[in-house]
Amino acid sequence: MHDAFIKAFDRISTFRYNGEGSLYAWLRRLAVNLSLDRIRRRHWKRIGWDDTIPDRAPDAPDEAVETIPLEIMMEMIASLPPERRIVFNLYCLDDWPHRDIAARLGITEKGSAAILAQARRQLKGKINQYLAEHT
Repeated sequence: MHDAFIKAFDRISTFRYNGEGSLYAWLRRLAVNLSLDRIRRRHWKRIGWDDTIPDRAPDAPDEAVETIPLEIMMEMIASLPPERRIVFNLYCLDDWPHRDIAARLGITEKGSAAILAQARRQLKGKINQYLAEHT
């Protein structure tokens, strides 16, 4: 956070006001890019397939998934390994295409898609486990 604000003050001349929310969007983009640069500098490492979650785990019904409190769902996402959580968040929450994720993280588009599939499979396992324990 500290580094993002320092960078914002250094680059304030590049900010262009485009209406309400433009400063927030600019600061958010700056912080995200700074975070991604740090991750990439740490030599993005490849991760293996998670064999503990079956490939064909049944999907939980949408109605059942909607009963999971938001805090619990966010904890499930936060518990993903960092590489999976980053790709999942960028793709599913920030609506980045795999092309942009791959370019930003220094991986291939297929690598981004594979990591997203791993994250979804792991998250599906956590959801199924939670539903089995709480229903």
